[in-house]
Amino acid sequence: MVHGGEVSNVIPDKVTLGGTIRDLKTSVFDTVCARMRSIVEGTCAAFGATATVKIDSAYPCVDNNAEQAEAVAQCAARWLGAEKVSSGGLPIMGGEDFSYFLHEKPGCLFFLGGHEATLQGWSKGGDPGGKRSNCMCHNTAFDFNDNLLPIAAVFWVRLVEARLGLELYTQDELPMPLPPPDAAGGAAAAAGEAAAAAGEPGQVPAPQAPAAGPIVLPAKKQRT
Repeated sequence: MVHGGEVSNVIPDKVTLGGTIRDLKTSVFDTVCARMRSIVEGTCAAFGATATVKIDSAYPCVDNNAEQAEAVAQCAARWLGAEKVSSGGLPIMGGEDFSYFLHEKPGCLFFLGGHEATLQGWSKGGDPGGKRSNCMCHNTAFDFNDNLLPIAAVFWVRLVEARLGLELYTQDELPMPLPPPDAAGGAAAAAGEAAAAAGEPGQVPAPQAPAAGPIVLPAKKQRT
């Protein structure tokens, strides 16, 4: 971001430059901050100007715990298919407030892939026959894929079961709503959606189910 002046033929007295710093290690962030201050202040001094450098540290790095990341990957491989689990495209440079939790307790950040060749299921209602943009959330064309909701709901139940070592629902009581192959003959979830990888931010891809309605969990079993 660059802001200075109001008209094109007048040199402004003050200009503001802004941006973001993306890094994967705290030590790298510290180095970038130190070098930025020296470069900006030195460059301005060479031209008889002054500069004020203000750096706000918004989010620390996302550091997945290896044990928790592997647990997510194993659960996804069992219920979604091993071929749907990947660490491709990692690491990523996005800022994430979940990192604050990970710096206090072991955990894992992962993604459910939302790629879909055409609008179907719940997503079809707004634009029948249309095509999905499949862009990331920081894009004006982003459209959340509602077909992920039943898959995500079931996956979280299975993940809790795996971590606690119990079975709340059988597969018949709570089936994973996997979709049929898409029109191109492949799985509805496309390659490039990544899953949890030990020690680094990961993603667990999930195909898009042509859901007919909201998923309803059976009543919780009484445990003795």
